Amino acid sequence: MHSVVLEMAQPSTTFNKNVRLNGCNLLKMIIILFHSFKIDGDKQMATTKIITQAEAFKLISWLESHNKQLFADVAITMASLCLRVGDTVNLKFSQFKEGNTLEVLESKTGKKKEIIVPAKVWEIVGRRRQAFPKDEYVFTSHSNRASGKSPVSREQVNREIKQAAENVGIKGTVGCHSFRKFSATQVWEKSNGNLALAMKALNHSDPKVTMNYLKIDVKSVGAALANIWE
Repeated sequence: MHSVVLEMAQPSTTFNKNVRLNGCNLLKMIIILFHSFKIDGDKQMATTKIITQAEAFKLISWLESHNKQLFADVAITMASLCLRVGDTVNLKFSQFKEGNTLEVLESKTGKKKEIIVPAKVWEIVGRRRQAFPKDEYVFTSHSNRASGKSPVSREQVNREIKQAAENVGIKGTVGCHSFRKFSATQVWEKSNGNLALAMKALNHSDPKVTMNYLKIDVKSVGAALANIWE
């Protein structure tokens, strides 16, 4: 039997230089891709449909009737507290103490948000605490993979809401953010166009951001002014 000896060629100086250069280029590509994904995510968030109250009820009803109560609860809480989905799914039972006030540290902005918890959310928290007394998170995933220790992912919530929208026939880009936009729009409409109140609900510091959220632009203001004497 002949033995085979494999001789490993020593990397040349040119090779090492190319590796370093390629490594730098790869790092640049990763940074560019990261920023492009962030921009795409922001664009997608900006184009997410603002659902109506009737559409919100349809989505919740479909989720509940298809054994998806967890996702219905997340959507209701998200809208009731005007929170982003990431902050909603990471809520813990320990945050809901005596009294009606909830403090949330927003993961996106790092800002604190103080919220008066409505009865609907207390009902969800109480029901889920009774059903899952050992859970840390209010919206813990109890799938086979998750083993009941982690909150449901924002991606999974988004998929379920999209699926619900498709099944009930709601057109446009519908996702998690649709419920936050719905919430802000309801605050705006029910307060007779109080922008400061909508900003407070969203925890925004820039009125332009809130106006963009609510699709308030020069055309919509002009249309409203055109009808003030009618």
